[in-house]
Amino acid sequence: MVKTVRTVPRPGDRSLEDLAGYRVKVRVALARLIGAIGWVSRPRADGLTVLRLLGILARFPPLDPNAPLAVHRFTEARRLA
Repeated sequence: MVKTVRTVPRPGDRSLEDLAGYRVKVRVALARLIGAIGWVSRPRADGLTVLRLLGILARFPPLDPNAPLAVHRFTEARRLA
C-alpha cells in the first residue's frame, strides 16, 4: 500500500511507520427506524443529515415521490436538516 501511495500521479507521504502505528477505531453506527424504513449509516458520513431529513419527513403522510408537494417537502427538509 505504501508503495502504491508513493507511486501514483499525485503521490502521498504514507510510510510503513504510519501503518505500523495505525489502530482501528470502532464507532457506533447511526440508526433510525421511520415507519417501515430502517436507515443505518456509518459515523462521520452524511448519515446524520439523512437521519434528520427522514425524521422531518416522517411527520407527514407519504406522498407520490413525483408529486409537487412531495418534492417541496423533500427540498425543505433537506434545507433544514
